[in-house]
Amino acid sequence: GGATTDFGYLGDLNLGWNVNDPAETVAANRRRFLEAVAGPQFGSKPAQLAAVRQFHSPLIRVVGPDVTNLATPEGRPILRGDGLITNRPNLTLAILTADCVTVLVADTRRRVVAAFHAGWRPTLARIVERGIGTMRLQFGSQPKDLIAAIGPGIGACCYSVGEEVRFEFESQFAYAPSL
Repeated sequence: GGATTDFGYLGDLNLGWNVNDPAETVAANRRRFLEAVAGPQFGSKPAQLAAVRQFHSPLIRVVGPDVTNLATPEGRPILRGDGLITNRPNLTLAILTADCVTVLVADTRRRVVAAFHAGWRPTLARIVERGIGTMRLQFGSQPKDLIAAIGPGIGACCYSVGEEVRFEFESQFAYAPSL
């Protein structure tokens, strides 16, 4: 149901700015996505999409009510980072991945949500653990109230890592050999 014509297949819903689709096509696809996920409106406020310009970092952005400038006029993200946390009810968080894993966390009691780009670099930097720590500090989240979902990622069948990556994981995670 997308507007894509220049990337992938005709009618795809490409949401990435870093491919051959024209900017207006990506913006239209993002509007279609947001409306499909959040509806045209949430209560009295219009639904918004919050994304970050990802760069494989441990940087997490908390998007509170004081953060109002989330995107350029055409919809490109302004904030840089690899994680987002919010308790704003009209805000949908977006993390884009190709082969990396996305981790989504929700505090069912305090109504706080988080989305993390958990590629190997952010994972080594403990982005998810840092994010949950931020949820605890900023919003009072308790582990017993959290649920998490791990998105798809590339598998060992299709991706191999070099010795430097293996060494980094083995130096930090006791269970690394089983990965």
